[in-house]
Amino acid sequence: MTFGSLNTIGDERQLRFVRFLAHPREKVWAALADPDLRAGWFFAGALPTVVGGAVDLIDSDEGVSGTVLRVDPGRLLEFTWNSGDGPASVVRFELSDTFAGTRLILTHTISQGSPQDLLAGWHRIVLDDLPEFLDSGAVIEKPGRWETLREQHYVPMVAAALDVRVRPEQRSVTLVREVSGGVEAAYRAFTDPEVLAQWWWPHLPDTSYSVDPVVGGEWRIRSVATGIGVRGTFTTVTPPERLAFTFSWMSDGQGETLDVGTALDEVEVTLTALPSGAGTLVRVVHSSGGPLGLTEGVGQGWQDTLDRLADCAF
Repeated sequence: MTFGSLNTIGDERQLRFVRFLAHPREKVWAALADPDLRAGWFFAGALPTVVGGAVDLIDSDEGVSGTVLRVDPGRLLEFTWNSGDGPASVVRFELSDTFAGTRLILTHTISQGSPQDLLAGWHRIVLDDLPEFLDSGAVIEKPGRWETLREQHYVPMVAAALDVRVRPEQRSVTLVREVSGGVEAAYRAFTDPEVLAQWWWPHLPDTSYSVDPVVGGEWRIRSVATGIGVRGTFTTVTPPERLAFTFSWMSDGQGETLDVGTALDEVEVTLTALPSGAGTLVRVVHSSGGPLGLTEGVGQGWQDTLDRLADCAF
């Protein structure tokens, strides 16, 4: 099963959902932009597809106001979200074509509030109700679904994301994913080169993987075609629950770092079994004490990499 993810960047938290829909992008966009269609799976009311338009969404027990920030018709809709219980946040729908239909990415960036509540709500809307509506034109009520999602999946996810031990002088990015399988399987995904190759850079088939998961042991990933790689040394190894290692980029697979800002980067991976026994929470904290802090692409790079891990059957 696909779940949402929670990323912490600075003072903001980003709730993120990725859904592949077996319908053309035009149909998915219509379900979002047409108020009559949208009322069948999401909130009724006004959600204009013009920049500056006033958002006025209506549900049975709450309303949402805001302003449209960005629009690319058929592909992108971003707007502020103010439900009256805190500062305004930002919601973004992104649509792109795939061979079998449409890839939807929903992100909700917040500065405070209850991520577990929003995660459970967006899961029900984006992962459950929208696909059902596109398939059949209607949504069947699922009593208790929100409560189950919240307690079994997203409360543990938020707890893992907030339990971060990072030195104050460091800049850090925290990402949490739920993956299928047990903790031992997730641990192998980081320490077994054959499993690591399935999700780290599978789009670069010439990549070599070397992992020695002991304290002081080295890990190295190198792509011959691109002439780049990453490497580091394990500083903590506690099977099957925790790994910590240094992280630096290489040029031409050698030891030269590409950016002094990542020379002192550290990564901590914590693996926690879900109470339901149906999966494992993977928490990654990437932090830097270097003079330039983290480079801008670190968060996006880990997002893409962990998305592939979540999709991997290991």
